[in-house]
Amino acid sequence: MSAKLTNQGGSRFDGNGGSALRGNQQLDLSKPGIERFITLIRDTTEGLAALPEADQRYLDSHGFAVEVVGDGMHTGVVLKQMQLPQGKFNHPAADVLVILPPGYPDVAPDMFFCDPWLTLVSADRYPTCADQPHAFMGRNWQRWSRHNTSWRPGVDGLHTMIKRIEHALAEAK
Repeated sequence: MSAKLTNQGGSRFDGNGGSALRGNQQLDLSKPGIERFITLIRDTTEGLAALPEADQRYLDSHGFAVEVVGDGMHTGVVLKQMQLPQGKFNHPAADVLVILPPGYPDVAPDMFFCDPWLTLVSADRYPTCADQPHAFMGRNWQRWSRHNTSWRPGVDGLHTMIKRIEHALAEAK
């Protein structure tokens, strides 16, 4: 049986401590002694340096003012002065933080955070599950505990998270 592995963009190493395959190099897997190999991403970074292109296009086309910020090993996206449902909260707009987890956009962001803190005008209290602080970039954010269990890697992105945030704010009790 003859088998060959062709490099198509990333670095590949044979399983015997050999060197990386580069360009269009091939590794002949039919030779005895080459039973294993590993694939690695060629370059790794400390975190997101920029948003994925689809996220940036969505934000630009929908007029969102955003700031991509880092706090230690975490990357966050601040939706600047996001408009809130009219008359529902004690503020008409707030900065909304989405912390992007390692592996984003294949991994879902969990929860979102607001500053200033929001209270319901009708009840003069914090919304349910939105009464805990979260420190990020030197600010004390209001944590909105809203979890996503149906993230679709390769489909969902910031556009999905923003819709979830809009829904959570509209439905807050």
